[in-house]
Amino acid sequence: SIVVNRILQAPRTVVFQAWTDPKRLIEWWGPEGNRIQFNDVVEPELLVFTHVEDHASGLRTIVLLADSGDGTTELTMRKIFRTPEARDLAVSTHRAVEGANGTLDKLEALLASLH
Repeated sequence: SIVVNRILQAPRTVVFQAWTDPKRLIEWWGPEGNRIQFNDVVEPELLVFTHVEDHASGLRTIVLLADSGDGTTELTMRKIFRTPEARDLAVSTHRAVEGANGTLDKLEALLASLH
């Protein structure tokens, strides 16, 4: 798996809305055309989804949102691959770690614009 952590400067409920409100999600989720399908949602702390285009690959992503108690949110994103080889390919060829961080950078920009 690949794990990316981030402290977001927004309350957990606002971060959760950015993930689950389709109008907000299209403002920051990327790359363009990369669609997700939620498989499990527990408001406001858990999101489990698959990438529609990668459904056959078995890639599953789990996002945990923890209230840090000071108006910030700790986000943990775990991308789970079917095999270590699939993970290695995603890291080396598709730059999965950089892509995840770039997507979260866009989320941070959106959250900053909401304050």
